[in-house]
Formats: sequence, C-alpha cells, structure tokens
Amino acid sequence: MEDRPDTSLIQPRSRRGWASSLRRRFLCSEFSYGVLSSTVTAYLRTVWATSRLTAEPSLFEPVFEQHAPLIAVTWHSEAFLLPLLRPRACPVEVIVSRASVGEIISRTLHKLGCGTVRGAGATDRVHMFENGAVAAFRGLKAALDSGHSVAMTADFDARTHGTVSPGVIALARLSQRPIIPAVVVSSNRFRMSTWDRTAFGLPFGRAAFVHAGPIWVSRRATESELEDKRLEVERALNVITARAYAIADRLHR
Repeated sequence: MEDRPDTSLIQPRSRRGWASSLRRRFLCSEFSYGVLSSTVTAYLRTVWATSRLTAEPSLFEPVFEQHAPLIAVTWHSEAFLLPLLRPRACPVEVIVSRASVGEIISRTLHKLGCGTVRGAGATDRVHMFENGAVAAFRGLKAALDSGHSVAMTADFDARTHGTVSPGVIALARLSQRPIIPAVVVSSNRFRMSTWDRTAFGLPFGRAAFVHAGPIWVSRRATESELEDKRLEVERALNVITARAYAIADRLHR
C-alpha cells in the first residue's frame, strides 16, 4: 500500500497567515502608534533629564539666533538625542521615512515639538520618486522658505553610511541657507545591530553636544565646488563626532 503524506496538520494559507496578519495590523494601528510614540517620547525625556550635558562651542540657541532658518545635519547613527536640543521658540522640520517605523518616529518628534517632512533619500534617480525623495526635498525647501529650520541625516542607508548625501549640498545651494553639522552623544549608550550601528542613549550618562559651521554653498557653485562642499561637511561631521565621544567618554584629558 502506497504511503501518503499526512496532511492533517497542513493549514490553508488563509489560516496560516492570520496570526502574522493580525500582528501587523496591531503594530500599524492608531492605538499602537500612539502608545509606542508616547513611550519613546517619555524615554527620551528621561534620558535627557538624567544626563549631564557639555556643549562645545555652545548650545543651539545662539546658532539659531544668528543663522536660522538653517540646515542641521548629523550622522544617522547619532540622531537619537538631537531633537531634544531644539530651542523651544525655533520651529524645526525633520525628515522622516515613510515606513511604518517612520510613523512612530514622526509622532515622537511631534510630541517633542518638531514638525516632520515625510520621505527618504535615494542613491539613484530611478528610485527618487518611489522613496519620496523628490517630495521630501521640496518639503524641506518649502520649510526653509517659510522660515523654519530643517534637520536631516547626512547618510540614509547602508550604501551611503558615513557619506554625506549630495542632496544636503543641493538643498543648501537652492535655499541659500547654511549647513550646521551637529552631533550629540552619550557616555551611557547601547549600540543597536542596525546597518548604521545606531547609538541608543541610556539614562544617567554624560551627554556631549558639538557643532561646527556654518557652511554656505554658493548658488553659482560648479560641480567640483559642490563636491568640495560635500567633503567639507563630511570632514566636519567626522571631526565633531570624534570630539563629542572624546568629551562624553572623558578621553580628552
């Protein structure tokens, strides 16, 4: 007699996927977004309230007073605490991806008093419209034109990790507003296993905020001059990142 496979445990696809589908719906629900963003906001405020801050050469207030609206840029891995340094009276729009996790980040930023522009960077022209890069660029430019400063990460995915996007330079050129490289880090941190090794700040640490600039880009800049400016921003971010960690980890002594 021919053996036949036991199909009693095989479920139809509609039944096999109900648990994962339900889980996705819950995580993407209004309730979940609200709870998660409120939790993250409370955690960030706790980290900030329990951290001892050193700023070099100054806090953000005098920078905004002199240069706003401005373009604040940081590395993707160090963006965790930067929104907490926004001067209360200064409107700032932050670029946030359109992914589901971006919705949580967007709501968190709103709770912290920041506005958001939804979109993402693109490494090639083919995906600029798919990722919302064009819409994001226009939104950032409109924010600057209206007198709002903007904040963005200089790199945006694994392929551009540690490299300043040409879009940062293009935005400064078109808007004629200055780029301010800025980094804030904590001595008490956890490195996440993400593509950029994001530094997740923990409470009761020493926080160090370091900024550079301003870096201006001429409207008439040539292609080679634009590349020089991109490298200038990249060098500035690397220098201030190293300096911030030296201060936070007391390596400057």
